[in-house]
Amino acid sequence: MEWLSVWPTLIVLDNLETVDDGRIISFIQDLPPASQAKVIITSRRKTGGWEYPVTIPELNHEETRDFVAVKSGEFRIDLSLTERRIDEINKACGGLPLAIQWALGRYKLCGNLNDALSAVKGEDSPVLEFSFRNIWDVLSSDAKRVLSVMSIFDSPPGDQLLSLASEISRERLESALRELEEATLVSRQVHPADGQATYTGLPITLSFAANQLARFGDLETSARRRIQQYTQQMELKSWEVDRFVGIFERFGIQADNEKRGAILCRRGESETFSGNMEAADALFKQARDIAPTSAYVFAMSASYELAGKRIGQAMKFADVACARANRFTGSLAYSTKARVCDAQRDKYGRVNALRRAMEFAPNDMVLLHQLGVALSRAGETDEAIAKFTEIINVESARDIPSETLLMAIKTRIINYRRARRTQQAQEDLALAKDLLARHPHLSPQAHHIAELE
Repeated sequence: MEWLSVWPTLIVLDNLETVDDGRIISFIQDLPPASQAKVIITSRRKTGGWEYPVTIPELNHEETRDFVAVKSGEFRIDLSLTERRIDEINKACGGLPLAIQWALGRYKLCGNLNDALSAVKGEDSPVLEFSFRNIWDVLSSDAKRVLSVMSIFDSPPGDQLLSLASEISRERLESALRELEEATLVSRQVHPADGQATYTGLPITLSFAANQLARFGDLETSARRRIQQYTQQMELKSWEVDRFVGIFERFGIQADNEKRGAILCRRGESETFSGNMEAADALFKQARDIAPTSAYVFAMSASYELAGKRIGQAMKFADVACARANRFTGSLAYSTKARVCDAQRDKYGRVNALRRAMEFAPNDMVLLHQLGVALSRAGETDEAIAKFTEIINVESARDIPSETLLMAIKTRIINYRRARRTQQAQEDLALAKDLLARHPHLSPQAHHIAELE
């Protein structure tokens, strides 16, 4: 303490996580105000928020070439530095200077560069142990599991695949990934095209992680099986695509991932009809994960949640669908939201949602009828009558009257009576009876008119 109070001194404590001695930090914290010492501590272990995180990337190709050239001179190694050889060294050592230096030292001893590079990632590699063992030992069990399972992927996985492979919930996965990012073992990359995040680790990091898989029993085997099943499920089979081409065209679905999401939604509906709700839940979740920007997928998810009487979740998905709607999906998204509002007994919310739906499909008579009914229930009788009149005018011009015409007449009669416009209600009733008498194909709807008499 006395010396450090007299002389300006720089103390560097490098890789502090490799030393398990609390007296070091205590000594630093107890330096008196009069001390002229400055202390730099580096550690891969976070201790409490006072650190300044610095991301140090691995050496790139050019840096690896320069580093190898310098170390080859120091070790007196005659090594031909071709571009291909530099690539091999960089890939095997993950761009880590320590690993490169160790591999060159081993090459000097054994004379075979391929063997030296293979040894870097071996189970008994001292480089892996020195580089990762201390930080591994302080990771949580979830973080260890996630990092280990990352080593089975050929390309950077997203959180859906990681959750599936590691068999831990999304909430626990998020916590584990944050821990791994803070330890600089994993990097998160967000793709601007679809907003999806993937997670990567250096090859040498994943080599160490792969060596730890055996600690988790049959995790590797079961994870690979689950990923294979998931991948097969995600494949776009031509016969299945052909079945849904009408849906793709109607809702403007072009991207493969959105097509997969739409097909998964349809599979989810099939499982729902079969009573297999657990499988249906999983399929709709997979659809949202694989097509997170699809209004169609979120609208279908909202319908599924509504059928299960999970109104709050249905509204959440409906709002997402509406926010991402385009000219192809706007009608679906807002009409779905209208149904959710109806379940919440939100009369005016339903009216507003149907108005928006009509903006996307102004010629949809079914939507127009739903809007008229919603207006009627909200007490907007005159406007409701106007909507039913629009339908009647359009449908009356057809050569063959439809059931839509008959239902519009029925609902206009109800609203005429509510507005005490008895004469007009009687005229509509007579019109409905005449249609039924002249057009036998409308007879299945006759009971609707009979109810009004």
